[in-house]
Amino acid sequence: MTTYGYDHPKDYRLRIDELAAKIECEPTHAPSRYEYGMALLSHARRSEAVVQFQTALALNPSHGHARQWLERTVKRLALEERVKTLRTQAGSAVNPQHWAECAEAFEAECEWEESRKLLEEYFRGPAADVTEHREHETAPMRLLAWNLVQTLEPDHLARACEFAHRAFRSDYHGPDDLAVCALVFEAAGRTREAATICEEGLRLLQTPEMCDRKSATTCESILRSVLNRVTNSASNGSA
Repeated sequence: MTTYGYDHPKDYRLRIDELAAKIECEPTHAPSRYEYGMALLSHARRSEAVVQFQTALALNPSHGHARQWLERTVKRLALEERVKTLRTQAGSAVNPQHWAECAEAFEAECEWEESRKLLEEYFRGPAADVTEHREHETAPMRLLAWNLVQTLEPDHLARACEFAHRAFRSDYHGPDDLAVCALVFEAAGRTREAATICEEGLRLLQTPEMCDRKSATTCESILRSVLNRVTNSASNGSA
């Protein structure tokens, strides 16, 4: 998780009224402006929080936490606008990669639930409209499968396998997809399927168009590790 000092908005959640009154009394006190911004942020009032962080920096340009949280909050507001745009698109405009990028942005802030909700929304509707960007269709499948695995809930694990299987069956799967699929099936105890996926992934990595990808080395390492583990597990089980 990205952290900024020791502060977190939740630490200020119950102080919002107190801090609002404080800046009324001390409008030029930078720390109070910053703290009020954090309290607003804890209530998802991001646009108002931005104003307070900007004011804190105007009063004290060296206020590092205010600058860091300002950048983070502006970035989050931009992400929310991008998600709004995605929701207005239909037909050929729907691009799975764009939904996946937004989901990854939420994950980068450790907002796994927001990422999961967005991906599930995508599969409830927009996914059915994908026509011109099918080459990216596995990205949301891969991300949702991995997201669901993180919860460690049995019903989520079953659904993770469902989306991993869809990614594996896609004509457009790549090594990144198969590395995640292998990890998902391994987590579910479906070792035979995990081994099959690893073998397909390693075969795919030998093709010229795949071996030069930036992620090729990482994917190969994951696939070989999973294959070794499931193979050893099968050997121990039959011993």
